[in-house]
This record gives sequence, C-alpha cells and structure tokens, in this order.
Amino acid sequence: MNESLVALAQERFPELTRAEERMLEAAIKGERAVCGQNDNDADPANDPGNGQSWLPLRTVRAEILEWLCTAGEVFGRVNRQGIHIYAAKISGILKFAYTTIPFPLFFERCDFEEDISFKNGRIPSLILTSITTHRILADGLEVANNVLLNAGFHSRGEVLFRDAKIGGMFRTDGGLFEYASGTVYTPNSGNALGCDRIKVNGSVVLSASQHHSTFKGEVGLAGASIGSNLECDGGAFENPGKYAIRADCVTTGGSIF
Repeated sequence: MNESLVALAQERFPELTRAEERMLEAAIKGERAVCGQNDNDADPANDPGNGQSWLPLRTVRAEILEWLCTAGEVFGRVNRQGIHIYAAKISGILKFAYTTIPFPLFFERCDFEEDISFKNGRIPSLILTSITTHRILADGLEVANNVLLNAGFHSRGEVLFRDAKIGGMFRTDGGLFEYASGTVYTPNSGNALGCDRIKVNGSVVLSASQHHSTFKGEVGLAGASIGSNLECDGGAFENPGKYAIRADCVTTGGSIF
C-alpha cells in the first residue's frame, strides 16, 4: 500500500498525461482533479464544446479510468468520495458494462470523445455536469443515490437508462439531448432520452423552471415508476411527426408538472 497510485499506473500505462497524474493524485485524497489551467467555469478554455482544441496534456484515457475503478491492486486506495474530474478530454470508449464501481463518479465540464457504457452496472452515484458526449448506454444500471445529467450537459447520441434503478433523483435540467445516427447528426429520428421501465425512488426532473432542457428526439418513459414528482417545466420536446414524450403506464407518487 506504500506505492502511490501514480507509480502503480506508470507500471501499466507509460507516459501518463498531466491530467492523468492529477486524477490519480486527487483520487487518493477525494478531491477534484482540475485538468486545465484553472477551475473557472466562465473561462472559455474550460468549455467542453472546445474540447477538440485542448492539448494532449488534458487527456485522460478511458482504459486508465477503467483500471482505477476495477483493478484489484487499486482496491482500497481510492478515497470513498470517489473520482471527480474537471475539464478533461476523455479518450476512448468508457466501458463499465456489468461492472460494480464502489465509489461515486463525478465528471464536470469534460469532453467525452466516444461512447460511455454502464449497462447493467452498479455505482453509488453518477454525476455528469456540463459535459459533452456521444451515446450513454446505461440500460439496467443500478445507482444507489442520484443520477445527474444536467447544468449544460450535451449529448449527441442516444442516452438510454431503460430498466435502470435509481435510489435517489434523476435530473437532466439544463441539458441538451440530441439524437444522432452513426457519425451523421439526424435530429428528430430516435431516442434523445430512453427511460422506459426506469424505477426512481425520488423525483425525475427533466427540465426545471430556472434550468430549461431541450430534447431533440423522443423521450421514452413508458412503464416508468417514479417515487415523487415528474417535472418538465419550461422544457422543449421536439420530435415532429412522432411522439415527443411517450409515457404509457407511467406511475408517480407525487405530481406531474
């Protein structure tokens, strides 16, 4: 246990980037890994929409994240506060399907170059705030606490949480969800957000009065079970000629806005 996470990672992944070193050091302390020059949200250099222009030193490889969350030699080294990454480019497909992650994941103002997969995985909480990404495949995911895809979240591909079980809240307020097919953007032709048969103990907040969301493509909530409210205040749901929101047999323990 005396060997640092950075040293362990270097044995398996030579030539760590600055962002990867910061992530590993922060993971031990349970702190946020700031991968740019600062943590100023208003700085255009921290806008994930500009992620393609970020230098390689701000890159975190998906395979290192997977190793950090699952490798036996790492077990017990990551702080129980989990992994919190700010303003990094995540390269490669993030593969957490059928994986149990023992601590929370928090990505803030990050640019995901490829898909994210959590299918049939388990995790305490998942927070993707102000990020850009392609598809998120999270069918069957079990989350003990909250799932937040909000505050500037932007997807260019299907976001799927069908049959997922969420112990807390599911929030997408302030997000932009655009369905795309392959590498060609195709608006209004598929699932912007697919949550059929999802079970959420708390509220589902798709859009809030002060943080509006836009969905370009179908929002699927058929058979969803929601413990508290379903909130869509001020949201834009666009799917001309097809269903904008499909909520057959949805049940709530609170109100629908």
